[in-house]
Amino acid sequence: MTLTVLIVDDEPIARRRLGRLLRAIPHVQVLGEAGDVASAVAETRRLAPDLLLLDIRIPGGDGFDVIDRLGRDVPRVVFVTAFNHHAIRAFDLEAVDYVTKPVEAPRLARAIERARAATAASGQTERIPAATDVATSSGAWSAASGTGGSPQPDTTISQATTLPR
Repeated sequence: MTLTVLIVDDEPIARRRLGRLLRAIPHVQVLGEAGDVASAVAETRRLAPDLLLLDIRIPGGDGFDVIDRLGRDVPRVVFVTAFNHHAIRAFDLEAVDYVTKPVEAPRLARAIERARAATAASGQTERIPAATDVATSSGAWSAASGTGGSPQPDTTISQATTLPR
C-alpha cells in the first residue's frame, strides 16, 4: 500500500530534507508541500493525503491550527518539530507519532510505518478529531469522540478512536 504524504514546514530546507528521507522509504509518495497554516489547509483539502508531516511552529498560527481548521477532514498526523513540549497535546489529538528535529532516517521510517499500519488497520476511514472536539472545558470527551472519561495521551495505534471520513 502506498502512503501519500503532505509535508508542512515553514523551512524550505527542512521540507527538502524530509522529502529526501521519504523518497528512501518504499511505498511512500509525497503529494506536495506547504509552508504555512493557510496553504497547509488548502493543500490538505485539495490533495487528500493519508498523512500530514506537520511542524508545530508555522506562519499563520501553528500545526494545531491546521488540525482545527480541517475539522473532521484531518488525515493522520505525525508531528515533526524541534519542540518536544507539545507532545502531550499532540497525542491528546491522536497523532500517530511525534518526531523531534533533527530528524533521523530510522526514526522517520518508524513513524511512517506506524502511520501505514494505522491506515491499513482502519481501512483509511479514521481521521483524528479536531482539537475542539477532543475535550470540553470540564475535561470530558465531547460527544463527537464517542467515549467518556478524561483524555489520556497514548502512543499506541490500537486505542485510536475511529471517526467517519
